[in-house]
Amino acid sequence: FSLLEAHTASAMADAPDSGSQAVAIASLLDKRDAILALIPRLLQQGRGTLCERVHGDFHLGQVLVTPGDVFIIDFEGEPARTMDERRRKRNPLRDVAGLLRSFDYASAVVARAPDATVPAAGANPIAGPSVDTVAQRRDILLERFRVEASGAFLEAYREVAASAPRPWVDSKDEEALLALFLIEKAAYEVSYEAANRPAWIGVPLRGLVTLAGRIEPAIRKEEDLDGQQP
Repeated sequence: FSLLEAHTASAMADAPDSGSQAVAIASLLDKRDAILALIPRLLQQGRGTLCERVHGDFHLGQVLVTPGDVFIIDFEGEPARTMDERRRKRNPLRDVAGLLRSFDYASAVVARAPDATVPAAGANPIAGPSVDTVAQRRDILLERFRVEASGAFLEAYREVAASAPRPWVDSKDEEALLALFLIEKAAYEVSYEAANRPAWIGVPLRGLVTLAGRIEPAIRKEEDLDGQQP
């Protein structure tokens, strides 16, 4: 949150979506106290769950698909973390969160690609949908990809996890733990992008706002509890 406060409008001047970034930052800062109070409660859901060696930086770029096989590479963990942090055993859902966040980045890469720019009509345009309509359809398609890819991955993952000799997390705790790891991953991404690729910081910012929206009932509960304090 300190980084978000420092990421002022002047720092976002060159970003193509600086306006939406400012709105996202304001929304997150407004919920700061409630989110920080909620995190320990989410952590409590992880007590007693299985921890093991995990990938640590799992995303689509770490998955190589070949005819008839799949290879997962680069197990050294997130580059901005210390070696002690990378070696630490964690719950496997942390890697699940990493891949889910990767779907968000994949759609952002497509949207920002030069050939994804909607062409302007020439002097004699061919009859067809307007520029705004094409852009809207593209955004709808990318959102559909994020939702359906995430859903398909989670469904397959849960099916395999359910058959494990020792489940690494109780089904009643999965939602809270996954929310926690998604928040952690998106917060790491904000820090990474601010230091390395400022123009991309809007991607994890939108992710954090979406996550805050999902846990809005819990956040409101924390705000109500804070308001009752003497």
